[in-house]
Amino acid sequence: MSFLSVLKQRVFFPATICAVLLFQSIATAQVLYSVKELAPSTGYVQSEALAINERGDVVGTSYPATINWNGMATRWVAGKPTALGINKGGLFSTAFAINRTGVVVGDGDDRRPNAVIFNKSGGTFLTKGANNSYAIFVSDSGLIFGNLLKGFDGNFLPVVWSADPKKAGQYLYSELVYIDEAGVQGEAYMLAANNAGQAVGFASDSVLGQVPVIWDSISSSARVLTGPLGIGVTPLAINDLGVVVGIGGGEGMFYSPAIWSGAPEDSPIQLPLFEGEVYGYSTGINNHGVVIGNHTDLPAVWSNGLIYDANTSLDATGKGWIIEKLNDINDSGVIVGTGLKNGARRGVILTPVIK
Repeated sequence: MSFLSVLKQRVFFPATICAVLLFQSIATAQVLYSVKELAPSTGYVQSEALAINERGDVVGTSYPATINWNGMATRWVAGKPTALGINKGGLFSTAFAINRTGVVVGDGDDRRPNAVIFNKSGGTFLTKGANNSYAIFVSDSGLIFGNLLKGFDGNFLPVVWSADPKKAGQYLYSELVYIDEAGVQGEAYMLAANNAGQAVGFASDSVLGQVPVIWDSISSSARVLTGPLGIGVTPLAINDLGVVVGIGGGEGMFYSPAIWSGAPEDSPIQLPLFEGEVYGYSTGINNHGVVIGNHTDLPAVWSNGLIYDANTSLDATGKGWIIEKLNDINDSGVIVGTGLKNGARRGVILTPVIK
């Protein structure tokens, strides 16, 4: 699906029903965030938290001091790290997503990156013989979303993997395609997906150029997200209600945080920035409409149409921390990301504290 303190600026959206629905918050009271460090797996010195499920389990990667395709996929339960393993002959693994029941997907390697569903032996490759593949999301029903490259001179394909009903432990995939109005199938890449079977990303269009796309894996359909088009317009996340966030573009919205309601006829709404800022992007949204991302290059949260800076919204447990990045948010409003304290880079859990 993915810090409230005293603000120097508050920016409201137009008082329309649509805006109200998009920006429901967990509570109307002021919210601060407590910080909990996620230690790396044994033998590693850095960590990064990439995703959190509704139970509060977290996945990501542990790294040595020097990062160079040498990380270890890690799961944290109640803050305790467990290494998920590296495939035999491989160099690294990364855990990108975890569903409600604890299924974890990501990628590993046999000297080339491939999508993995993790198990006790390090993981099972979802597609044997792929030259490159990545699993970026696993739904609560077990569908796995990602991208796959077949052939050394081919293009990435957005795909959905599902368990092979005839062969235990093996997986089949179906492609998600984009065909433009001229009947041309464009190159495409998936960036996020949801539990409703939708996915977002971008595709090439023979008339329009690169376009932001939303796919529906159930109906096998695809369409361009409405609104201004331009270089950099990119959907980066989608919640289970079909609300999309990402980078807006076009006149007045170039490289700005934006949100689409998901309805075919709706154009994106620009999320507010602080006074004097012209750049930002939104990278996650939960089912209550709370959005995470960046204002300029600093982490931020948007709730009820207001922007909040992450680092000025921490309670006393945040002393000494510099929050660098926010990666995911669950429906309880708990956020995971990466922070820096005393020179050490760690995954962090930010838990809302109602004040």
